[in-house]
Amino acid sequence: MTHNTMKYTLAAAALSVAADAFADTVTLAEAGTLEQALSDKVATVTELSVSGPVNAADLYYLGQNAAKLTALDLGDATIEAYRGTKKLHGFANYEAALIPAGAFGGTALKSVVLPLQEGLTIGAMAFANTSLTALPDLSRVAEVDDGAFTGCAGIVAVTWPAAKMGKNVFAGSGVQTVSFTADATALPAGTFSGCAALKSVAGSDKVTSIGDQAFENCANLSVFAFSPAITEVGAEAFRATGLEKVELGSAALRSVGAFAFANCPALETVTLGGSAVELGEGIFFDDTALTTVTLPSAAPELSAFILKGAPKAVVEIPATVKTIGKYALKDNTAIQKLTIPGNVTAIGDGAMENMTSLTDIEARTLTTVPELGDQVWAGVDQSKVWLMVADELHGQFMEAPQWRDFKVDWPSSGQDDIEVNKTDQHNLLARFQGDVLELSAPGAVIATVRLFDISGMLLATVSGNGRDSLSIDTAPFANPFFVVNVTLDGGGTATLKLRR
Repeated sequence: MTHNTMKYTLAAAALSVAADAFADTVTLAEAGTLEQALSDKVATVTELSVSGPVNAADLYYLGQNAAKLTALDLGDATIEAYRGTKKLHGFANYEAALIPAGAFGGTALKSVVLPLQEGLTIGAMAFANTSLTALPDLSRVAEVDDGAFTGCAGIVAVTWPAAKMGKNVFAGSGVQTVSFTADATALPAGTFSGCAALKSVAGSDKVTSIGDQAFENCANLSVFAFSPAITEVGAEAFRATGLEKVELGSAALRSVGAFAFANCPALETVTLGGSAVELGEGIFFDDTALTTVTLPSAAPELSAFILKGAPKAVVEIPATVKTIGKYALKDNTAIQKLTIPGNVTAIGDGAMENMTSLTDIEARTLTTVPELGDQVWAGVDQSKVWLMVADELHGQFMEAPQWRDFKVDWPSSGQDDIEVNKTDQHNLLARFQGDVLELSAPGAVIATVRLFDISGMLLATVSGNGRDSLSIDTAPFANPFFVVNVTLDGGGTATLKLRR
């Protein structure tokens, strides 16, 4: 059907009628008179072309009464302002060039031709949950408001328009492919949220800002090309997607929102750049396949839940981090050696809970003992983990709750020949009972024990007398730190650093 094929005035409208449905062209002389033109035939019209002036009253009338309308052509219509005494959906005033909010939401429309007038606005939810099989031509549209095409299962391809876009415009729709143009630099919140069929995105390397939940629950989206100039990724922007890799090494990056890449079961590698990046909570929460993570070099915080439930992830905490949030590394079983940067002053509840592979903590650059939340190391066998700290902080770490449960590596002895042998020492059992040091070497014979202070001064030499255990009274020695060197019968040696 072409525009102007048939022209009718309101006074002499000729309507083509079939038994239960019909196609028609109506030309109006005055806006607000479409109801009179269609009259009782509105319930059966399936295809309709409208020419002349219309307004919000006409468009709402169609949306509410033309139950069988599947094709609407407004190409020769002009939308005028509505200034009525009767309120429409709670409002008495509607601007010109506006398809009002919710006008055709939930209808049977499969196709629509929009008016050709410049500066057109498509109101919020205007075509939501319709049966549209394709996106109408948006080239003359100035603005598309929130949720305009949300839930349109038949729209499978989107070419991003030059129009100003609202939130959730295509959320929950059937979109499978998206093409961005040079006009697309910012994606509003929820734009493609819940588009489970979305697989392909082209031109996204121009997008510099991605709103909250923009691609949330796009389970089939496996690849996304991030712009080298990207500055912001919103909260939950890619949560529960099929992404396999995230390359955000841009120096322009400033923020990554909470749970931005959480619950992505296929995500394996991540690189985040930027020099002053704000990292939201739980960015990689429950990413079970994640193995390699590079965080921004100047991040001020390792945020709460950031890698909780990512058991395979190996990460180096940036030197600039001052606080480690609660449950930040909970359930990580891949990290064996953890470096705590010197700027860290506080670690939150359960931050390292269930890090069961942990063997060493490098913390020698710390200048104070960080404050700890509750159960920071729950599930970690601290008796088997070496904690290396600065000499001047040994005493404080040995006294601090939770920290003192580690094997705190002690101050340097002052003698090069006295070193801790971490392998042999597991064959030697040692403990203090008050001032008495009790030593035992199951399955071996103790030949000689030499007791040093931490400066390397020899305090005592004790013979084992062919036994596998002995006791040494350390009460005469004021300093509570000792280096114990044990020679076993047959030449084996073990060295321990102990605190009384």
